[in-house]
Amino acid sequence: MITRNSGVVYIVSALALLRSAAAQDPGERLELRVVSTGVGASVVVDRGQADGVAVGDAVLFRPRAGGEYRGTVARVEERSAVVQIDDRSFTPTPGTRGEVFVPAARRRTAQPTRPQPDQPPDQQPTARERTDWKNKDEGWTQDKPLLSQVRPVDPKDRHTRFGGRFFTFAELNYTNVDSFNNSLLRTGVDAWLDNPWQRGGRMRFDGEFDYRTEGDVDGADLTVRELSYEEGGTRFTPTRWQVGRFLQADVPQLGLLDGLAYSERRENGHRYGGSVGFLPELDHDMHTGENLQFAGFYRWVDDARETLSATAAVQKTFHRGKSDRDLIVLDARRLPTDGWDLRASMSIDLYTGSNRDAVKGQGVELTQAFASAGRRFESGAGFDVAFRRLRFPAQLRDAHGPVIPGEIRNDRYDRLTFTGWSFVSEQKHRAHGQFSLFDDETTDGAALDLGLDVQGALFENGNVDVTVFGNAGRVGSHMGARVTVGRTTENGRWDALYEISNHHFDGFTADRDDLIQHRVYATRSFELDSFWHLTAHAGAHLWDKDTALAAGFYLQRSF
Repeated sequence: MITRNSGVVYIVSALALLRSAAAQDPGERLELRVVSTGVGASVVVDRGQADGVAVGDAVLFRPRAGGEYRGTVARVEERSAVVQIDDRSFTPTPGTRGEVFVPAARRRTAQPTRPQPDQPPDQQPTARERTDWKNKDEGWTQDKPLLSQVRPVDPKDRHTRFGGRFFTFAELNYTNVDSFNNSLLRTGVDAWLDNPWQRGGRMRFDGEFDYRTEGDVDGADLTVRELSYEEGGTRFTPTRWQVGRFLQADVPQLGLLDGLAYSERRENGHRYGGSVGFLPELDHDMHTGENLQFAGFYRWVDDARETLSATAAVQKTFHRGKSDRDLIVLDARRLPTDGWDLRASMSIDLYTGSNRDAVKGQGVELTQAFASAGRRFESGAGFDVAFRRLRFPAQLRDAHGPVIPGEIRNDRYDRLTFTGWSFVSEQKHRAHGQFSLFDDETTDGAALDLGLDVQGALFENGNVDVTVFGNAGRVGSHMGARVTVGRTTENGRWDALYEISNHHFDGFTADRDDLIQHRVYATRSFELDSFWHLTAHAGAHLWDKDTALAAGFYLQRSF
């Protein structure tokens, strides 16, 4: 438990850290999707050099089950990037949404081009070859802002546009332990439609069909993660409202909502609002109608560019008409406009001593917290320090997590992580490392990873990464090494991994206290054209006399 005063100190200290760096160049948040799980503790996302993404950029993942998880871009291709996950206990599945912040200056130089439907890609004119630009900025001079002659366009006056992506993901798994095997097929669409009725609004649909087998269980589910319509929230219309099923954009920590959200933007850029509706269950069916919620928030920003912001929100829920969760969310973040990326977020549960709160008792608990401070330098080197805390709230809602009172009361997860990387030669060989301190309900200890990614080794346009790792806790230790070999090709990339590690368990007999594991994993990605992306993967996990095999693919079409 924490006191109210300590919570205030936490957020005030975070705000002071956020404001300590001066804001410079406003940038852009880019949405992205996980294309596939990569080798090691990494994933492949569908944004790359063409979008302005660079090595060292911070990526924020928001899985459907809730929470925010951070990663760092380790390698960039033309239209994809490999992101190393900072929290090794979390692996986002293909299709998981995320975002990366790209400074405006870098975003302007990227300028991705796509072939037009009526002209083959090899006949497309480049930006330098085009001479038919309608706006040549003839009235612009050096003493004027770049867009001084451009009148902002009201969203109502824009043409109706649509876009999105279609994806299919399939995977087969087999293990000889009790002859367990399962398969998974996911196919879905994430699409948006701008200004459908000339009112400046936007419609969005994100849904998929899933089929899975787990042992003797077969099942098919149609999951709709978002189906919504929104208007406003611009300089022309400060009032914003959204209806349908959606993630609450102003305070995503409040979760998915089936209902209505409203916000008002003040002249100074501050924003306030609220929402009402039902919280769907976070399972495959996403059943709704049992968990009613009311929420309100206020968001403070330092200036019109909103480079620094702080948000406070409250949420009250009712489960089948009975009073349930009382939640406070505090969030502060600063956009990484000059290399610094700073953010802090905390969720506080209030317990009043009712029957529902008997497991926790009366008081205040810091249920979730995440704080990070990172710096990326012009050389490409950088570091990040992050702290994550997780507790499980006592609530009537059937949410993911422990359901046994003892687990709800005692289960915990705290982790402090320092991640750093640097380029050690003109060939851009990349040294990287991570040191962590962790504590949970079963053990506590420390973990260390050290590695070197050598460019041009073995193959032209290739790389070899050698990493050694280990951890030690109260119940045992773990040591190993990992070798990853990869190469960029004309139409994509391939990567292969081999890992060997030894798990030592304290308190066991000499013939059972060590377990050697081998892992082999490979991926092959194909950029079929500017719109189609295919990634295939296969892997094997071997330990003692047991074997686990997996193979699958991810196919995505952007439109």
